[in-house]
Amino acid sequence: MGGGGRICRFCPRRRNPGYDKISIDLFCEKVLIQQGRSDEAYRRFGLGAATGTTNLAIYRSLVRTYPERDRRQLLLDLIKTAVIRAMVCRCKGRRLP
Repeated sequence: MGGGGRICRFCPRRRNPGYDKISIDLFCEKVLIQQGRSDEAYRRFGLGAATGTTNLAIYRSLVRTYPERDRRQLLLDLIKTAVIRAMVCRCKGRRLP
């Protein structure tokens, strides 16, 4: 495992208040993809690092970043993540952003 792998194991545990979670996830995802570990990058950071103003934009971002993955599975994972996020917000009494 290269130095980037060690960094990405360390980053999620040591969040700096000066950096938002998405920036750290994007960095770690990029490092792992560059090391040829795209499956691990997707599993650990892919859905958290995908950005966009709509669900369609987020899906397209995932397809661009992980062209080798099954598009149907990407969509199913995105739907599952959105449903879980909605449930958490509802339990905390907040509205979705």
